[in-house]
Amino acid sequence: DAIEEAIRGVLEDAREQDLVQVVLTGRKDMETGVDTERLTQSFAEEYYYFRVQDKTSIRIDYDAFAADRSLKGEFVRLMQQEDMPEEERARIIDLGLRAILNEEVIY
Repeated sequence: DAIEEAIRGVLEDAREQDLVQVVLTGRKDMETGVDTERLTQSFAEEYYYFRVQDKTSIRIDYDAFAADRSLKGEFVRLMQQEDMPEEERARIIDLGLRAILNEEVIY
């Protein structure tokens, strides 16, 4: 709901005949999902064309995975050991966790 409200605020001056593409960015908790289909349906009839892309990355709490005995936990622990910039590591973990959870993977 907060995302939908933020989009409405940004689109105050948009018109019905506009082509609108919203790209979501920033960081979110792992448990926070973004339902791009629901968002698209919410706005689809208000504009000529409307699309939402989720380019958010996850905020990773490495301590939360320290004792997690799951595939997700093992994956995060392995990635934490890799020598790479934090932004790149977060992106890889995000993609990997989406794949593990059988979610849409957008590269």
